[in-house]
Amino acid sequence: MRDNIIRAVKMLVLVAVQAFLLNNMNLFGYATPYLYIYLILCMEVDESPNKAMLWAFAMGLLVDIFSDTPGINAASSVMLAFVRPVVLRLYVSRESLEHGSPSLRTTGVGAFIKYAATAVLLHHTMLVLLCYFDMGNAVDIVLRIVASSAFTLALVLMIENIRK
Repeated sequence: MRDNIIRAVKMLVLVAVQAFLLNNMNLFGYATPYLYIYLILCMEVDESPNKAMLWAFAMGLLVDIFSDTPGINAASSVMLAFVRPVVLRLYVSRESLEHGSPSLRTTGVGAFIKYAATAVLLHHTMLVLLCYFDMGNAVDIVLRIVASSAFTLALVLMIENIRK
């Protein structure tokens, strides 16, 4: 119960930061960071997939409510929670994370960066494709995906370095 309360507080803080600060940032017209996915990235390895997707849906829905978007963040967050175990297994050995959560300290710098970069790129690809849903300007879409992913990854790594 205590872990759920702590996670709910973290979720509300990340959603508030996303809604009131980061949604208003737009570097060069392309890069908007989506830091709220940090909670999904750092969920415990042995977290139930259904529970992870439920948390991701709740967080994405709250961001959608504050951002006035029709379920785009909720769908992208649930997809991220669904593929997260697979992406984690690609880069992190099971022995290094018995029951912990992925971080720079527990997985190592290289493995965490690869895991986080892949997960962020997958999330942002779905988010941008759902948001713009127009392949007429593919260069613009790719620029938005790459720029937003790089900005988000930089913020995730900054938070990880602070936590470390």
